[in-house]
Amino acid sequence: MTAKRASFTLRCTTKHDFPEDGLILNFNNDFYSCDEHGNGWSSPILNGRNIDASMLDWRYAFQMESPDNKWRFKFPNSHIRIFC
Repeated sequence: MTAKRASFTLRCTTKHDFPEDGLILNFNNDFYSCDEHGNGWSSPILNGRNIDASMLDWRYAFQMESPDNKWRFKFPNSHIRIFC
């Protein structure tokens, strides 16, 4: 029997080009970073390490925004969240 492990990261998506230097995002006075991964999706959003998206309380909406307020990602609340 082989033990398996799943990891749930947090990513954002946009129709715009990501900045060349990546993004710095603020959430609850903590700073996170990500780069463009491809097809409008970011790399995992990091704060020194991956955010475990399964540990977030998705019953409440939250948003992350860049310090210059040019970028904002909204994560709506939901009682059901499907992780793939």
